[in-house]
Amino acid sequence: MKKLFLLVFSVLFIGLVVKIADERLEVNRLKNVSLVTDASSPIILISAEDAVFELQLYNNNSAKQLLKQMPQTVVMTRWGEGSYGGSLVEKIDTASDKEYQRRAFFKGEVVLHQRENTLFLMFGPTPVGVTVDAPMLLASGGVPVGRLKEYSELEQLSGVVEFSFRIKK
Repeated sequence: MKKLFLLVFSVLFIGLVVKIADERLEVNRLKNVSLVTDASSPIILISAEDAVFELQLYNNNSAKQLLKQMPQTVVMTRWGEGSYGGSLVEKIDTASDKEYQRRAFFKGEVVLHQRENTLFLMFGPTPVGVTVDAPMLLASGGVPVGRLKEYSELEQLSGVVEFSFRIKK
C-alpha cells in the first residue's frame, strides 16, 4: 500500500511540475508577441448591462472575419475570475492565423477559441492557469482578435451576460 501511495504521489507531483513549467513557458512567450493595433484599426463597441467596452481589432484574418459578423449578440458565461466566453453564431476559420495561436494572453485581449468557435473576453486569471496571473486557455489555445481599451468593469458584471457587439461608426 505504501508503494502504491508513493507511486501515485510521484505521478501527481511530476504532473504538477510539468504543468507549472508549461504555464511559465506560455507566459514567457508573451514577451515576443507583436500583435499591435494602430489608429486605423477597426473598433467594435461591446455593450453589456450598463457597461460599454471598446475592442480595437488586430490585423489578422480571424479579426476580419469577426468584423464581418457585426452586429451580433452573444450570451457569455463567466469562466473563473477573469474571463467571459460565449459561442458565435457563425464559424470563424482560424486556419490562416496559426502563427498567432497561443494559450496565454494579455489582460484585455479578446480571443477566439477555434475548436469551439467561442469568443473569450480575457481580463484576469482563468481556471486553466494554476500558478500564473495571465489569462490562459486549454491546450488547443486560441487566436487573439483584438484588445479591449478598458476592461475593469467586466469584474462587476453578472455570471451570465448578454453582450452586444457592433462596429463603432
